[in-house]
Amino acid sequence: MTTDGYRPIILLLGPPGAGKGTQARFLHDKLAVPHIASGDLLRAHRRRGTALGNAAQAYMDRGELVPDQLVVDMVMDRLERADTVRGAFLDGFPRTLSQAQVADQLLAARRSVVRVALYLEVPTEVLVERIAGRWLCPSCQATYPSHSSAPPGNGRCVACGDQLYQRADDRPEVVQNRIDVYLRETLPVIEHYARRDLLVRVDGNRSIEAVRTTLCSNLGGVVRGLRHNHWHVYFSDQFRADDGRSDWRGRTLCGRHVDSRSSRERGSEDDFRAHPCRRCQLELRARQGPIPDAPVLPTAQPQHT
Repeated sequence: MTTDGYRPIILLLGPPGAGKGTQARFLHDKLAVPHIASGDLLRAHRRRGTALGNAAQAYMDRGELVPDQLVVDMVMDRLERADTVRGAFLDGFPRTLSQAQVADQLLAARRSVVRVALYLEVPTEVLVERIAGRWLCPSCQATYPSHSSAPPGNGRCVACGDQLYQRADDRPEVVQNRIDVYLRETLPVIEHYARRDLLVRVDGNRSIEAVRTTLCSNLGGVVRGLRHNHWHVYFSDQFRADDGRSDWRGRTLCGRHVDSRSSRERGSEDDFRAHPCRRCQLELRARQGPIPDAPVLPTAQPQHT
């Protein structure tokens, strides 16, 4: 729980292909709070045959969209579990203005509050290219890019060895429409949180490490080390950017506890990039490497007799 008694909720928003899944796994590991994705919840409820899952399935069987209220109910049901007592971050939710408005009311009734809405922005043409070449692992959810219509490497995940697959709606002819629909539905959500001064726009068209640095600094900040001329990135205990004017405390990516009583100099992302703590920098690196292409065998040379 935070000092003000409200459970902090972080929103991770962005169109398909913006990199939410990659960044969500990172934040889940570092913040040690649940990662709640509405799509995953829907699939889990349907698989378990819960009342919510059966209700959603009935709409889908009729070819109808799952109502906003039903999606909200699934998210709120998940937030009732004990592992969310320190907070949670929601991936891709809320998707519509209706979901956002209802969620605000229900969160307040549960003494929870949205601390920040992180919106990953990527140009549409980049999104199309990313999604059309995206291959997924069904077991560990790892994502791999491919620059052709075939899966990369030998078609298997380097982490768990499962066979990679491509979603039917990731094909180029479908991708553009998915992005257009998302942007049309979600623009009012972005404006909703911008009016409440909770929205942070993050340039998602950069390296994974650069995007992570921005996400971290908006969930805490950057401080100078005490004994060395380098800078640390840290997460605030309240999961929001610290303004430096009030008391704050947090934990750096390299595992050090920091707070306002230590009189540490506060800095910016540029300070960190110029003189980073090497251990913090290592924690920002992508753990999942690309699948290497299959080696090209040398062409057999003709035998001369």
